[in-house]
Amino acid sequence: MRETRILMGMPVTVDVGGAFATLVDTVFDYFERVDRRFSTYKSDSEISAINRGDVPVKDWSGEMMEVLAIAERTKKETGGYFDVHKA
Repeated sequence: MRETRILMGMPVTVDVGGAFATLVDTVFDYFERVDRRFSTYKSDSEISAINRGDVPVKDWSGEMMEVLAIAERTKKETGGYFDVHKA
């Protein structure tokens, strides 16, 4: 099964066959959850609320904490060349 949907502002295609064809909706659901949490283009996303200062650190999701920890480690490993805090 091959299906394309617009996610994260672009076409995303999932192409799976056999017994896995039933998982297409599961894959798209995952991408939609990621987009809702991490999109800086959506004012109601978790990252947008964090950037506005609306959410205290204690209320950040585990996924957010994990991604930001990886980003901080990558910043250190690259001498600051990769910094998610710079526009």
